[in-house]
Amino acid sequence: RVLGATLPNLEAVDFCGESPPGAPRHLARLNHLRWLSLCGSVIEDGDLEKMLAGIGTNLCGLSLDECEMTRDDFRAIGAHCKSLRYLSLLSCMESESPSRRIAWSPNRDITQGDISSVISDCGDTLRYLNLGCNDFVDDTMLECIANHCPEMLLLDFSNSKLVTDIGLARIAS
Repeated sequence: RVLGATLPNLEAVDFCGESPPGAPRHLARLNHLRWLSLCGSVIEDGDLEKMLAGIGTNLCGLSLDECEMTRDDFRAIGAHCKSLRYLSLLSCMESESPSRRIAWSPNRDITQGDISSVISDCGDTLRYLNLGCNDFVDDTMLECIANHCPEMLLLDFSNSKLVTDIGLARIAS
């Protein structure tokens, strides 16, 4: 509440770890916000949708590294963030991550199609995409990126064990 009242022109917010209670409701009021980082945060059901409904239009950068996310969270990104240039989803969907406190859980119902829909919805403006350390990055995902992200300058899919020469050839062409 204090941020929205005292810093209405704030353009960047970075929460690492747990965000304060009520943060989504208050962040949604920051109409000038262009950068949001919620690295390592537990995002309650519906909170990301509430935030992005208010700020997604102007948002150029979104970092959700190591966040526990749902299918609805991915839909919210695609629906509200049409101007994204930077999207980082590092380790957001890793099936096994013993060294991380927060990791994707197989029962979260997230599919590769959910990630692909974000890329197809936001791809026209994306310049930087970080999908490192995610189990879903494969040749099909690289094909989706090649088809929907014509302005891509930097693509990080490090530690992606499912990528073959076919996928690499597709992004290189």
